[in-house]
Amino acid sequence: SITGCGSIPPDERLRIPQEIGGVPVTAIAAEAFKDRTDSKLTEVIIPEGVREIGGGAFCGCDELKSLELPASLVRLGRCVFGEAKNLSALESLTFNGDAPDYGGDIGLNPGWCEIHVFVGSDGWGETWQGCPVCRNRAQYVGAAGVLRTVENPMVVGPGTSELKDGWYVLSEDVQLGGLAVNGAANLILTDGRALTVNGLLKLPFDKRLTIYGQQKGTGALNVIAAKPSDTAVGTTDAGAPCGMLTVHGGQVTISGSISAGNGAGGSYGLFEGGAYWAKGGKGGDGGTCEKIEITGGNVTVSGNICGGNGGKGGDGSLYEGSAQTLGYGDGSDGGDGAKCIVDGKTV
Repeated sequence: SITGCGSIPPDERLRIPQEIGGVPVTAIAAEAFKDRTDSKLTEVIIPEGVREIGGGAFCGCDELKSLELPASLVRLGRCVFGEAKNLSALESLTFNGDAPDYGGDIGLNPGWCEIHVFVGSDGWGETWQGCPVCRNRAQYVGAAGVLRTVENPMVVGPGTSELKDGWYVLSEDVQLGGLAVNGAANLILTDGRALTVNGLLKLPFDKRLTIYGQQKGTGALNVIAAKPSDTAVGTTDAGAPCGMLTVHGGQVTISGSISAGNGAGGSYGLFEGGAYWAKGGKGGDGGTCEKIEITGGNVTVSGNICGGNGGKGGDGSLYEGSAQTLGYGDGSDGGDGAKCIVDGKTV
């Protein structure tokens, strides 16, 4: 346990180490920093691994304005930050995990302190110990496996219809009837939460969806096309290319295909002048699928991963006597299919 500290360097926040002499720090002892009026003790960061902070540990620290607590924390002692006659001067109390247990009043000033927590963490109401709770942060595992934090992400909810430029996160299980990407969107799949899209997750050309997981990697994205042969992710617009999909983590299940738009069908053969027969028009080319990149997580796709198919050539037409026979004669060539590049892990 940490029992106190010596002098604090000027203009620096106090960051308690994870280990001292090779021994992990797992607790802050009762009254460890009590009545420290040192003007330099304004901000404290407590490391991962600390599970308990004893009663009165920061009571009487009148200059302490900001405190960050780890996800490993499970219990706070009584009057840990202040007491009835001397409430804490804390303005910002940040929790990196679920709400901990506590031994009665912990001495926060409800009119002074804000509680900052991660979207998707458990145990928080609209207030905690009388102080307002702000769900304005989210963690994710970056491309290099580094744990990062994003401030003020947008929350995906039942009314979400599109993802624009910026960061999005799940706070609960969400079911949508379709979803469109209209920018460079970053989606954090919160551990233990699932986003299910029943229909098309539209990803047009020049748009990008980047998916991140969290530490446990249990957050999920499920996209379910109307039919197994339909496009689930991409676009169904005729001949249109689709955008870029990158997966860095989480559980991604695509029931259907990842595909660009199929080429349009060729035109029907029409007579001009004294022609005896007319050939149908060439089918349109399929759209290209920009790129799929997978660096982490698990991705399952039940259908194809491809560019759009070429469109069917148009039917020809034959003129017989005074009548035109429809659907007879030579059809034109189909359009060209398109390719899709997949980098990274096996799908």
